[in-house]
Amino acid sequence: ILLLIFILFNPAYRKENYKEDKKRLAIVVDNSWSMNLPGNSNSEKRIDNLKSYLRNNENFLTNIEEDFYVQYYVFDQELKPSSLESIISSQPRGSATKIGRAIESLNKTKKKSAVDAAILITDGADKELSSEGFGKILNEIDFPINTVTPVIEKNIYDVWIEEIKSNEVAFLRYPFSVDVTIKSNKNEAVPIPVSLYEGD
Repeated sequence: ILLLIFILFNPAYRKENYKEDKKRLAIVVDNSWSMNLPGNSNSEKRIDNLKSYLRNNENFLTNIEEDFYVQYYVFDQELKPSSLESIISSQPRGSATKIGRAIESLNKTKKKSAVDAAILITDGADKELSSEGFGKILNEIDFPINTVTPVIEKNIYDVWIEEIKSNEVAFLRYPFSVDVTIKSNKNEAVPIPVSLYEGD
């Protein structure tokens, strides 16, 4: 009778495995040329301050990777996948600081593979966006963005392209002029390299 009751209750041993997925963290680094400007009164470059921090805090970054899947990106006009090694070994060459575009691209990336949080390392501001436009972009994301600056002192100067003027029509073998207004909030003169690219 006991055996029959045991069979009727149909006992079973069930073993379940649970896997806790780590959250995804995006570390986004400004790759615009202004990161080559001084970040303090000792004339140390902003990018060098950042590289020194990354080199001297490898344990901190290792600990982050224990808790998060970390993906590195760089941005100027657009967001590009990168790596910690690439960020440490390369020099910023971008022509603009398009933070709004970078965040929008990161939000699109999130829809393909989740981004749960982001760390944005930049020295500048997005000159093409109004505060209302920037606020609209931020309202469309559902993950926190923590911002870090490599500028470690107040009153450090910046440079930006204020305006570009050119004719809408060009003729073969005729001179074509482009007028670029570059501004800085630094009082004395500073050399700024200017590059002309074909296409993008």
